Amino acid sequence: MLGAGSGARPNREVQDRAGRDPSPLLLVVDDSLADVALLQDVLQELDPQLRVVSRADVPSAREWLAAHVPARPDPGGAGTAAEADGEAVPLLALLCDVRLPGPGGASLVAWVRASPVWCHLPVLMLSTSDHPRDRLACQQAGANDYLCKPTDPAALSARLEAALRQHTDWAGRGPGR
Repeated sequence: MLGAGSGARPNREVQDRAGRDPSPLLLVVDDSLADVALLQDVLQELDPQLRVVSRADVPSAREWLAAHVPARPDPGGAGTAAEADGEAVPLLALLCDVRLPGPGGASLVAWVRASPVWCHLPVLMLSTSDHPRDRLACQQAGANDYLCKPTDPAALSARLEAALRQHTDWAGRGPGR
């Protein structure tokens, strides 16, 4: 189960033995290295081909997103990555902790929704808080879903799949396909 972790500050990219590849990617923004590791395990169960990129705070996540573009036509019809600046990546979704050092996770969601490049990216928020104020802030910022830690892996998988079904690259694919 996903829970509060050590407070370590992960900024790492997990890759397969071949290095960068076209496998689908998820961006996890969480300042707990333990939570990132648990999320990676759950996500690998969902689909062994998934890769995870993690960042520990909002500024480093924004920097990573600003340096990349979707490696697919965006669902809003704005074009393909070849028409934009940045490295093309097959990013499927963002999983973000609500309470991060510095700006909180809701500020990252608002930035993503305002971005012409990433505005259609599915966003799931994770938090130890079940306070209505936190849920509302994330919903108002544009998050697709909100889960409380500790999160059951089956619940996380189901909610992530629900968000991804709305994503054109994932439609009809399902886990492990």
